[in-house]
Amino acid sequence: MPGPSSAPSPGPSPVSGGAAGRQSLVRVQRQGPVAVVYLSHPPLNILSSALLSDLAKALADLLEEGTARALVLTGVGQRAFSGGADIKEMAPLSHETARLHSLKGQAVTNLIEWMPLPVVAAVHGACLGGGSELAEACDFVLASEEAVFGQPEINLGIIPGWGGTRRLTRILGVTRAREWILTGARKTAREAFEAGLVTRLLPPDQLLESAITLAQTLAAKPPEALAAAKYAVSHAADEARLEGLQYERDLWGMLFESEGQREGMGAFLEKREPRPLSRGAGDLFALSAFPWVRPGNPLERALDLARLDLQEGGSGPDPALARWGDYYGGPGAPGGSLAHRGKRTAEGDARGSPP
Repeated sequence: MPGPSSAPSPGPSPVSGGAAGRQSLVRVQRQGPVAVVYLSHPPLNILSSALLSDLAKALADLLEEGTARALVLTGVGQRAFSGGADIKEMAPLSHETARLHSLKGQAVTNLIEWMPLPVVAAVHGACLGGGSELAEACDFVLASEEAVFGQPEINLGIIPGWGGTRRLTRILGVTRAREWILTGARKTAREAFEAGLVTRLLPPDQLLESAITLAQTLAAKPPEALAAAKYAVSHAADEARLEGLQYERDLWGMLFESEGQREGMGAFLEKREPRPLSRGAGDLFALSAFPWVRPGNPLERALDLARLDLQEGGSGPDPALARWGDYYGGPGAPGGSLAHRGKRTAEGDARGSPP
């Protein structure tokens, strides 16, 4: 994948300035009405907080400048569009600082998704974690045949936190999104194409040129109509996206400071296999902040519906369902409400299977 210096350009390659006098981690090159935006943090174009700031600035500057009619987003170097977020930077985050970090990543992906210009992602090499979330926010994803996609956050004890749970589900459908996100498996460019994330597959040496050509075609359309079409399609696809992003952000932040997150990211940074979690780790009902233990949460409502079958009448209650109802806090349940299921009872460990 060519870098900024080798991309076809008739003029100079403006570089957006970084904060505090440092060199920017994002470079912008103009191709007439098309702006090619490069993530410039090789070899893997890791999405540090500084790079996110530079990317937000570059996009905002292009909008303010007002002459660009389409964008291409890609990465410098041969190895990656982006290998994802900076794990070393994220590992020590607290619940609240993690939530703010998620907000920063979502701000960038939201800007890509809602800016009134079409954005074409040109993806080569690794496109993982936050890198995949950037691509998912773009209007078109062109990928080289050797590209690799994935949302491996589950292996680090967290979930996608920059819009991936929302956008990937919209793009792939619930079944495939669950498979991608819950397993954290890497996917080939061909698999991503067949699943619907990738718009076109291309040989590596044709990727950037093809992306620029598509952007130039889009840039020739009436800009007001193009922006209206983008907004209308996005709104039709997911009216409640902002509410969904807040839900993702809250969950992402809550996972920080958990044993799974600390061990998962520690193992990644130390290049070793994660150690088994302690017996007390993963108690799904011990933390009252989690949405599935709040009053009126979806699990509680689902159980309320299930308990309708436990009432008198008809053929009588289902014994197996009755055991589950009692286990999760039904009448006479030894553990009480969901928020108290982490406490041990006279019957033993509340995390075990129902009696």
